[in-house]
Amino acid sequence: VKQHALAVWKIVVHNPPRVIKRIMPTLMVMIISSLGSVNPDIRETAGRTLGELVERLSDRVIPAVLPALQES
Repeated sequence: VKQHALAVWKIVVHNPPRVIKRIMPTLMVMIISSLGSVNPDIRETAGRTLGELVERLSDRVIPAVLPALQES
């Protein structure tokens, strides 16, 4: 599934940095709310997603994550 999603992303998105910058606030809200889910599968997926984002895009993700975590 992950490979297919990546293939679709590459076909659909022509400028990934710009798209990521535009969706980052919404994505952070979704991830952080999922970290507080009662469903353990959703929490685990949110945690892995946040971990991958920080690993790959730490310079962009950390400034977006910290304010959202402080609000939560």
